[in-house]
Amino acid sequence: ILIVIIIFLFLIFNNSKTYSNKDFVKKVENISQVIKENYSINGQVRFILKDISIGAAETRKYPFKDYIVIIDKNKLNGINDIELKGLLSHEMSHLETYSKMNSVQLLIYALIYELSNDFKKQVERSTDMKAIEKGYGKELSDYREFRLKTANEKDRKVLEKYYLGVEEIEDLR
Repeated sequence: ILIVIIIFLFLIFNNSKTYSNKDFVKKVENISQVIKENYSINGQVRFILKDISIGAAETRKYPFKDYIVIIDKNKLNGINDIELKGLLSHEMSHLETYSKMNSVQLLIYALIYELSNDFKKQVERSTDMKAIEKGYGKELSDYREFRLKTANEKDRKVLEKYYLGVEEIEDLR
């Protein structure tokens, strides 16, 4: 009986949100629809849930196809709507950049991104700045704080190396 009571209390008082995959994708789609209104992205954005080795989300644009945002839901356990909006504003900022490139430019951009740590840092920091300029500074700051608290050591090192820190975001808001 004690175990049943403990489980019952845990379920009642546990504030972290868990969603089924379908519910989570729907929530992401709803939030991204609102955010997308502030961005110039020519094409459809699709969301895929998949494990990612580094980070919680990745964006893709393949030639002659729509945009894809891959999200590792397992790394976002307990994320709230404001933090999720911060993540999605960062990813939409990437997509807006991609939408201004043709296929050849995008290929060169992707190659340089993968080969140059300096370029990767410049891209991620300017992507953060674009999200802030679009009015999502608080959301991005909350998301970054969430990820720094919940990320594994490998992800945390990447966040600290390439992205704006919470204090930097706060200063730019």
